[in-house]
Amino acid sequence: MTLFISCPVADVERATAFYAALGWELQAAMSGPESSCFAIAPDQNVMLTSRAMRQFDDLDGYHWSPFWMKPDTEAGATASA
Repeated sequence: MTLFISCPVADVERATAFYAALGWELQAAMSGPESSCFAIAPDQNVMLTSRAMRQFDDLDGYHWSPFWMKPDTEAGATASA
């Protein structure tokens, strides 16, 4: 299982430059114009996401930033072969 922690930011480009300067490893294949993915440990990632993406605060004040990612179909095909 792979863990993705979502962290909403005001400016994805600026935040990406900051964490890249710290030496964090950018996962370009998992990044896009409104998000940047950084590997922080094996199977653990931080997703910097634009605040413009779908987000909400629940009734207790917890901030949620759900997202969906398409599973790697090649890995699934290889595992079942």
